Amino acid sequence: MTDPVPQPCALLRAEKNPYLEFFLAHIDPLYAEDTNADIGVVFVALAYPSILVVGPPLEYERCIVDVGQPGFHAQPDSYPLKPFLEEFPHVCRQVIESHEELSRIYTQWWNF
Repeated sequence: MTDPVPQPCALLRAEKNPYLEFFLAHIDPLYAEDTNADIGVVFVALAYPSILVVGPPLEYERCIVDVGQPGFHAQPDSYPLKPFLEEFPHVCRQVIESHEELSRIYTQWWNF
């Protein structure tokens, strides 16, 4: 008698951090080491200890989200956005919900 072969554990999308997954799906791997990213018509930039979110064109709604983390230090515009979000995934939701257009893009992506 053989032991059953373990089946790969497939995580449901909702079991992951969907907010981090959104950013990972939208940050082009070619620019993974950049401090900013374009997500649709929205510009997202890490200027630690803040993330600046701007867009879409014409209105250019801007918001600055405080994402400072205890014990973490980086010069503004020197630490890549993607690794920061991966290290501190709990800030992803705050950033998305702080900006109307980014939130709309997220909702559209999530419902797709």
